[in-house]
Amino acid sequence: MKWDDTLAAFEKDVESRDFWDWMRAHTSWMKPLHRYEGTLELKGDKLIFFGEDAKEDGRIDLEIPLENIENVHLGFDETFRRREDRQIGLFGFAPLRIDYLTEGEEKKLYLFADFGRFPIRNAENGEVQKKLTELLDEF
Repeated sequence: MKWDDTLAAFEKDVESRDFWDWMRAHTSWMKPLHRYEGTLELKGDKLIFFGEDAKEDGRIDLEIPLENIENVHLGFDETFRRREDRQIGLFGFAPLRIDYLTEGEEKKLYLFADFGRFPIRNAENGEVQKKLTELLDEF
C-alpha cells in the first residue's frame, strides 16, 4: 500500500520547532507541523518513507522493518500536543505516531498520511493504523 502527499516529523523536530513552524501550522490552508514531505509505503515486511526535507535542502529515505515497530498510536501525546495544530484534533485530524527501534535507540515518527485540504484538512492515518496493526499482529 502506498500513500503519496505524506507529511512526517520525528520527535526531535516537534520538540525543537520554532515560532515560525508553529505559525505555519496555525495559518489557514497550511500543512500541519512537519519537516518532511513524501511518500509512505508498506512494502513486504517494511514501512518505507521517502521524500524531501521541507526545512533544509535534502532528502529522507527511511526504512523501518516491521519487527522493529513497538507501537502505533493515532492521536496526540505529550510531545505532539493538540496546541501544535490549528485544528486541535477536531474532525478526527490527528497525527499517527510510530514508535520503533533503530540501532538500539527508540525513535518516534509522526505522520499525516495522504494529507489533503478539502473540504477540511484530512489524512488517511486511520487506514494506515489499521493496516499496520494487522501486519504487526502477524509478527
